[in-house]
Amino acid sequence: VKFLPIPIGRIVTVDHQEKQLNLPDGSKIWLNYGADLKISKAFNGKAREVYLSGEAYFDIAHNAAKPFIIHTGDIVTTVLGTAFNIKEDKSKHTIEVTVARGKVSVADGTKMLGILTLNQQISFNTQNSKAIRSIVDSRTVAAWHQNEIYFDDIRLADAVLELEQRFNVEINFKNEKLEDCRFTGTALKGEKLDKILNVICAFNNASFETKLDGTILIDGPGCK
Repeated sequence: VKFLPIPIGRIVTVDHQEKQLNLPDGSKIWLNYGADLKISKAFNGKAREVYLSGEAYFDIAHNAAKPFIIHTGDIVTTVLGTAFNIKEDKSKHTIEVTVARGKVSVADGTKMLGILTLNQQISFNTQNSKAIRSIVDSRTVAAWHQNEIYFDDIRLADAVLELEQRFNVEINFKNEKLEDCRFTGTALKGEKLDKILNVICAFNNASFETKLDGTILIDGPGCK
C-alpha cells in the first residue's frame, strides 16, 4: 500500500475516491470518499491534533507523551496509539467511533462519553446529544478500507445511497416497496457497479436498467 505524505496544515478533500495518508509522526489514515481532513499547525507540539469531516480509519503511531486528538464536530476522540474508525453521517446526524485495536477516549466537548476498547462503538446523535454504546464487529465497520464493500443486514435504500456516493451515479426505485428490503453481502471494490447491482437485485427479487441519461432504475415486487 502506498501512502501519500501530507504536509502540516493542509486540508485533504476526497470526492468519490479514497486516499491513504502518512502523517509526519508515522500514523496512517485511510479517508473514505467525501471526507475532509485538516491537520493542526501545532501537530508537532504537545498534542497531535486533526479535524475530520466524513469517515476515516486511523492507525495511530504510539507516543505516550503526545496524545492523538481527532475533532469531529463537537466530538473529541483521544488516543495514544491504536486503530479505530470514525464516521460522521450528516444526513443521519450521527458520529460513530468504533475501536479495532487498543483503547480510545470519546468526549462531547468536555463531557466524557466513554472509554472504548476492541469492538466497542459509541454512536452520538448531534441533534439530541444522546450517545449509544454498543458491541459491534469492527472488521465489518471498517471493511471499506480493506478493498471491500460490506452490507450487513442493510436496507436496500441505504445500500443504494452508498453505491450512489461511491460510483457517482443516480439510482432510483420504480417500486418504493423495494426500499425496505434487507440483505447482507460483500463485494470487492474492484468490481464494476453492474456486477454489484446484479448480486444485490438477485438477493431482493429485483432487476435494474440503465437509462440513456446514465441513471439507473431498480424495479421489482418488493418485500413482504
